[in-house]
Amino acid sequence: SHPGIKAVQKMAEPGPFDKGPQPVENQFVVTVAGNVPVGVYEARAVGKYGTSNPRAFSVGDIAEAIESEPNNKLEEATEVTQPAAINGQSNSAGDVDYFKFTAAARQRITVTGYASAIDSPLDMVVVVYDEKGRQLGSSRDGLREDSLVDFTTPAAGDYFLKVHDAAYRGSADYVYRLHVGVLPVIDFVFPPAARAGGNRPFTVYGRNLPGGQPAGLTVDGRPLEKISANIPIPGGAA
Repeated sequence: SHPGIKAVQKMAEPGPFDKGPQPVENQFVVTVAGNVPVGVYEARAVGKYGTSNPRAFSVGDIAEAIESEPNNKLEEATEVTQPAAINGQSNSAGDVDYFKFTAAARQRITVTGYASAIDSPLDMVVVVYDEKGRQLGSSRDGLREDSLVDFTTPAAGDYFLKVHDAAYRGSADYVYRLHVGVLPVIDFVFPPAARAGGNRPFTVYGRNLPGGQPAGLTVDGRPLEKISANIPIPGGAA
Protein backbone atom coordinates (compact mmCIF):
# COMPACT_ATOMS: atom_id res chain seq x y z
CA SER A 1 0.00 0.00 0.00
CA HIS A 2 3.00 2.33 -0.44
CA PRO A 3 5.05 2.77 -3.63
CA GLY A 4 8.29 2.78 -1.62
CA ILE A 5 7.78 -0.89 -0.62
CA LYS A 6 8.69 -3.30 -3.40
CA ALA A 7 9.00 -7.07 -3.72
CA VAL A 8 10.72 -9.32 -6.24
CA GLN A 9 10.77 -13.11 -6.40
CA LYS A 10 13.62 -14.64 -4.43
CA MET A 11 16.06 -16.48 -6.69
CA ALA A 12 18.31 -19.44 -5.90
CA GLU A 13 21.69 -20.23 -7.44
CA PRO A 14 21.32 -22.35 -10.61
CA GLY A 15 21.85 -26.09 -10.38
CA PRO A 16 24.11 -28.09 -12.67
CA PHE A 17 21.33 -28.45 -15.29
CA ASP A 18 19.76 -24.98 -14.98
CA LYS A 19 20.37 -22.18 -17.46
CA GLY A 20 20.20 -19.48 -14.78
CA PRO A 21 18.98 -18.59 -11.27
CA GLN A 22 15.77 -20.37 -10.29
CA PRO A 23 12.80 -18.84 -8.43
CA VAL A 24 12.26 -19.92 -4.82
CA GLU A 25 8.64 -20.96 -4.47
CA ASN A 26 6.44 -18.58 -2.46
CA GLN A 27 9.35 -16.40 -1.26
CA PHE A 28 10.03 -12.76 -2.10
CA VAL A 29 12.74 -10.21 -1.31
CA VAL A 30 11.17 -7.01 0.03
CA THR A 31 12.89 -3.62 -0.04
CA VAL A 32 11.69 -0.54 1.83
CA ALA A 33 12.78 2.94 0.69
CA GLY A 34 14.13 5.35 3.26
CA ASN A 35 11.25 7.77 2.73
CA VAL A 36 8.55 5.26 3.76
CA PRO A 37 6.98 6.50 7.04
CA VAL A 38 6.95 4.22 10.08
CA GLY A 39 3.72 2.24 10.37
CA VAL A 40 1.74 -0.83 9.36
CA TYR A 41 1.05 -1.37 5.65
CA GLU A 42 -0.92 -3.87 3.60
CA ALA A 43 0.85 -6.59 1.63
CA ARG A 44 -0.91 -8.59 -1.10
CA ALA A 45 0.10 -11.22 -3.62
CA VAL A 46 -1.13 -10.71 -7.20
CA GLY A 47 -0.92 -13.65 -9.56
CA LYS A 48 -2.51 -15.62 -12.35
CA TYR A 49 -5.66 -16.39 -10.36
CA GLY A 50 -6.25 -12.96 -8.84
CA THR A 51 -5.30 -10.97 -5.74
CA SER A 52 -4.94 -12.28 -2.21
CA ASN A 53 -6.44 -10.76 0.91
CA PRO A 54 -4.18 -8.16 2.56
CA ARG A 55 -1.79 -9.01 5.37
CA ALA A 56 -0.04 -6.57 7.67
CA PHE A 57 3.56 -5.55 7.06
CA SER A 58 5.37 -3.38 9.64
CA VAL A 59 7.97 -0.72 8.87
CA GLY A 60 10.09 0.62 11.74
CA ASP A 61 13.00 2.96 12.36
CA ILE A 62 14.89 1.04 15.06
CA ALA A 63 17.09 -2.05 14.85
CA GLU A 64 15.26 -5.28 14.02
CA ALA A 65 15.89 -8.46 16.04
CA ILE A 66 14.59 -11.98 15.39
CA GLU A 67 13.72 -14.58 18.01
CA SER A 68 16.19 -17.44 18.18
CA GLU A 69 14.97 -20.85 19.36
CA PRO A 70 15.40 -22.49 21.78
CA ASN A 71 14.47 -19.64 24.15
CA ASN A 72 11.82 -21.35 26.26
CA LYS A 73 13.75 -20.88 29.52
CA LEU A 74 15.22 -17.85 31.25
CA GLU A 75 18.76 -19.16 30.78
CA GLU A 76 18.09 -19.62 27.03
CA ALA A 77 16.79 -16.08 26.47
CA THR A 78 17.45 -14.50 23.07
CA GLU A 79 19.76 -11.51 23.67
CA VAL A 80 18.83 -8.19 22.07
CA THR A 81 20.23 -4.68 22.29
CA GLN A 82 17.65 -2.05 23.15
CA PRO A 83 16.10 -0.11 21.56
CA ALA A 84 14.93 -2.93 19.31
CA ALA A 85 11.95 -4.20 17.37
CA ILE A 86 11.76 -7.92 18.19
CA ASN A 87 10.05 -10.30 15.76
CA GLY A 88 8.87 -13.53 17.35
CA GLN A 89 6.53 -16.46 16.95
CA SER A 90 4.63 -18.68 19.36
CA ASN A 91 5.10 -21.59 17.02
CA SER A 92 3.52 -24.44 19.02
CA ALA A 93 1.12 -25.06 21.87
CA GLY A 94 2.72 -24.23 25.21
CA ASP A 95 5.50 -22.15 23.65
CA VAL A 96 7.02 -19.49 25.93
CA ASP A 97 9.67 -17.10 24.60
CA TYR A 98 12.29 -15.28 26.68
CA PHE A 99 14.39 -12.26 25.68
CA LYS A 100 17.25 -10.56 27.51
CA PHE A 101 18.49 -6.97 27.30
CA THR A 102 20.77 -4.68 29.28
CA ALA A 103 19.73 -1.29 30.63
CA ALA A 104 21.23 1.47 32.75
CA ALA A 105 19.80 2.51 36.12
CA ARG A 106 16.67 4.69 36.25
CA GLN A 107 15.76 4.26 32.60
CA ARG A 108 12.07 4.41 31.79
CA ILE A 109 11.61 1.41 29.52
CA THR A 110 8.49 0.81 27.47
CA VAL A 111 7.69 -2.62 26.03
CA THR A 112 4.92 -2.40 23.43
CA GLY A 113 3.61 -5.64 21.96
CA TYR A 114 1.81 -5.97 18.63
CA ALA A 115 -0.24 -9.01 17.67
CA SER A 116 -3.82 -8.16 16.65
CA ALA A 117 -2.53 -5.07 14.85
CA ILE A 118 -0.45 -7.30 12.55
CA ASP A 119 -3.16 -9.92 11.85
CA SER A 120 -2.00 -12.40 14.49
CA PRO A 121 -4.43 -14.52 16.56
CA LEU A 122 -2.00 -14.37 19.51
CA ASP A 123 -3.58 -13.10 22.76
CA MET A 124 -0.27 -11.71 23.97
CA VAL A 125 0.97 -11.73 27.54
CA VAL A 126 4.23 -9.88 28.30
CA VAL A 127 6.03 -10.12 31.66
CA VAL A 128 9.22 -8.27 32.66
CA TYR A 129 11.74 -9.60 35.21
CA ASP A 130 15.00 -8.33 36.65
CA GLU A 131 18.12 -10.51 36.77
CA LYS A 132 17.07 -11.86 40.19
CA GLY A 133 13.77 -13.10 38.78
CA ARG A 134 11.60 -10.43 40.39
CA GLN A 135 8.59 -9.36 38.33
CA LEU A 136 8.65 -5.66 37.45
CA GLY A 137 5.55 -5.47 35.27
CA SER A 138 3.15 -7.38 33.06
CA SER A 139 0.50 -6.73 30.44
CA ARG A 140 -2.07 -8.53 28.34
CA ASP A 141 -3.73 -7.32 25.13
CA GLY A 142 -6.14 -4.56 26.15
CA LEU A 143 -8.78 -2.49 24.45
CA ARG A 144 -6.07 -1.02 22.20
CA GLU A 145 -5.30 -4.52 20.95
CA ASP A 146 -1.68 -4.36 22.01
CA SER A 147 0.30 -4.84 25.22
CA LEU A 148 2.22 -2.16 27.08
CA VAL A 149 4.61 -2.55 30.00
CA ASP A 150 6.04 0.73 31.35
CA PHE A 151 8.65 0.42 34.09
CA THR A 152 11.73 2.20 35.42
CA THR A 153 14.86 0.11 35.90
CA PRO A 154 15.87 0.01 39.59
CA ALA A 155 19.55 -0.60 38.78
CA ALA A 156 21.93 -1.17 35.90
CA GLY A 157 21.92 -4.78 34.73
CA ASP A 158 20.15 -7.42 32.70
CA TYR A 159 16.38 -7.59 32.27
CA PHE A 160 14.17 -10.32 30.82
CA LEU A 161 10.94 -10.44 28.84
CA LYS A 162 8.60 -13.44 28.79
CA VAL A 163 6.05 -13.64 25.96
CA HIS A 164 3.31 -16.23 25.45
CA ASP A 165 -0.31 -16.64 24.39
CA ALA A 166 -2.81 -16.22 27.24
CA ALA A 167 -4.19 -19.72 26.58
CA TYR A 168 -0.77 -21.12 25.57
CA ARG A 169 -1.90 -21.70 22.00
CA GLY A 170 0.54 -21.60 19.13
CA SER A 171 1.20 -22.24 15.45
CA ALA A 172 3.07 -20.65 12.56
CA ASP A 173 0.39 -17.91 12.44
CA TYR A 174 0.98 -16.78 16.06
CA VAL A 175 3.50 -14.06 15.27
CA TYR A 176 4.20 -10.87 17.23
CA ARG A 177 6.38 -7.76 17.44
CA LEU A 178 7.83 -6.10 20.52
CA HIS A 179 9.26 -2.58 20.69
CA VAL A 180 11.54 -2.37 23.74
CA GLY A 181 13.69 0.53 24.91
CA VAL A 182 13.51 4.12 26.10
CA LEU A 183 10.91 4.72 23.42
CA PRO A 184 8.02 7.20 23.17
CA VAL A 185 4.46 5.99 23.51
CA ILE A 186 1.40 8.15 22.75
CA ASP A 187 -1.60 7.46 24.99
CA PHE A 188 -4.00 10.03 23.55
CA VAL A 189 -4.27 13.42 21.88
CA PHE A 190 -6.56 16.27 22.93
CA PRO A 191 -8.75 17.55 21.40
CA PRO A 192 -9.59 14.32 19.54
CA ALA A 193 -10.96 16.22 16.51
CA ALA A 194 -10.40 19.47 14.63
CA ARG A 195 -11.85 21.56 11.83
CA ALA A 196 -10.43 20.72 8.40
CA GLY A 197 -7.81 23.01 6.92
CA GLY A 198 -4.96 24.91 8.59
CA ASN A 199 -2.63 24.26 11.52
CA ARG A 200 -4.48 23.35 14.71
CA PRO A 201 -3.12 23.22 18.28
CA PHE A 202 -3.14 19.87 20.10
CA THR A 203 -1.77 18.45 23.32
CA VAL A 204 -0.13 15.04 23.03
CA TYR A 205 -0.08 12.84 26.16
CA GLY A 206 2.20 9.84 26.58
CA ARG A 207 5.47 8.47 27.93
CA ASN A 208 9.10 9.28 27.01
CA LEU A 209 7.89 12.13 24.81
CA PRO A 210 10.75 14.27 23.41
CA GLY A 211 10.71 17.47 25.45
CA GLY A 212 7.72 16.20 27.43
CA GLN A 213 6.61 17.92 30.63
CA PRO A 214 4.73 16.32 33.55
CA ALA A 215 1.04 16.13 32.67
CA GLY A 216 -0.32 15.66 36.18
CA LEU A 217 -2.08 12.49 35.01
CA THR A 218 -1.41 8.80 35.55
CA VAL A 219 -2.49 5.63 33.73
CA ASP A 220 -2.33 2.42 35.78
CA GLY A 221 -0.16 4.29 38.26
CA ARG A 222 2.38 5.44 35.68
CA PRO A 223 2.80 9.21 35.15
CA LEU A 224 2.13 10.74 31.75
CA GLU A 225 3.97 13.55 30.01
CA LYS A 226 2.57 16.11 27.60
CA ILE A 227 3.78 18.24 24.71
CA SER A 228 2.04 20.93 22.67
CA ALA A 229 2.03 20.59 18.90
CA ASN A 230 0.55 22.35 15.90
CA ILE A 231 -0.61 19.76 13.39
CA PRO A 232 -1.63 20.58 9.81
CA ILE A 233 -5.13 19.26 9.11
CA PRO A 234 -5.97 18.48 5.46
CA GLY A 235 -8.81 20.42 3.92
CA GLY A 236 -11.26 19.68 1.14
CA ALA A 237 -13.27 16.57 0.45
CA ALA A 238 -10.31 14.25 1.15
